[in-house]
Amino acid sequence: MKPRLQDLLLELMALGPRGVGRRYPPALRSRVAGWVDAEMRRGRDLASLASEVGIGRSTLERWCGSRVHPVPVVVEPEPRTRPAEVSLVAPSGWRLEGLTLQEALEVLGRARC
Repeated sequence: MKPRLQDLLLELMALGPRGVGRRYPPALRSRVAGWVDAEMRRGRDLASLASEVGIGRSTLERWCGSRVHPVPVVVEPEPRTRPAEVSLVAPSGWRLEGLTLQEALEVLGRARC
């Protein structure tokens, strides 16, 4: 059965204050590590989980050992948009709008202004 956060917090509070030399029971450590592992697989980060259970991040890393894995991230390309449009305005006053940069460069290459 998957441990619930509320149950784990009650167990942790029942132990009283922790500090240097005050160890957590191995069974509780294992349940907390299992919960952390399940939450990380859902995409949560270790720092927020440590804050939620009130145990230091480095302690949780040690408890989880090889269970802590980076979450794969899928990067999807942005949808292609139309190329930027430019406008050309000649000193003589004529104006061309809605050109791509390439089209504007071709017009400038042909223009005799």
